[in-house]
Amino acid sequence: MNTTPSEKMQIEIWSDIMCPFCFIGKRLFDKALDAFAHKGQIQVVWKSYRLFPDVRYQEGSDACTVLAKTKGLARSSMQQAIAHVTALGRDVDIRFDFDRLQMVDTFDALRMVHWAAMHDLGNDLGSKMKERLFQAFFEEGLNLEDRRVLAQLGDELGMDASATEIMLSSRAYAAEVEEDVAQASQIGVRGIPFFVLDRKQALSGAQSAAAFSTLLHTAFDGWQQKTVPPAEVAMSGESCSLNGQC
Repeated sequence: MNTTPSEKMQIEIWSDIMCPFCFIGKRLFDKALDAFAHKGQIQVVWKSYRLFPDVRYQEGSDACTVLAKTKGLARSSMQQAIAHVTALGRDVDIRFDFDRLQMVDTFDALRMVHWAAMHDLGNDLGSKMKERLFQAFFEEGLNLEDRRVLAQLGDELGMDASATEIMLSSRAYAAEVEEDVAQASQIGVRGIPFFVLDRKQALSGAQSAAAFSTLLHTAFDGWQQKTVPPAEVAMSGESCSLNGQC
């Protein structure tokens, strides 16, 4: 049976393409959602956040060096953090490749997620676009400031490349990205990924699939029964703080 958006429980997820725990968290959340008996009654809404809005692509730059400088860390400390994230990624079949990773402004990539969601015909195109961008950034070392690259990624998912390039050359969905970032501040987001279920329960950081599953069931039961659970952060996991500390 088809359901309309108003007949679905909404889950909003704040994240940035360059946040490794957002990628890990998405994989774990997807695992929980795929196993959820009422998946068809869940609407996932991807919200934008920009960890490093001042970073721009520099050809030949080393991601470890750029990250260390941006975060105010010694290179050795950054290398340890990268090793930790890389090990966590292997557990969810993510092949983090920080040697190839190209630091960029993710603004256009975040616009792409909104663009994809607008084209959604019930096949979770927004989520598929988010996943493809994560893969391109963290595993393939693609330059996500290059609008031709973004158009090609969209084309892989069935979105017309020419239309995507026209969209990217405009200011389309810029306001949506900026509004998402402002909203994160308004609701007290302190780290990403940040999950809000039915505008009543919140979850910060990458959790285990079991933890995501527990909260899914709790929130869905409340949504079905129209009850109001405590509006607080229920659990906290590994995340990137809003100043980019991961």
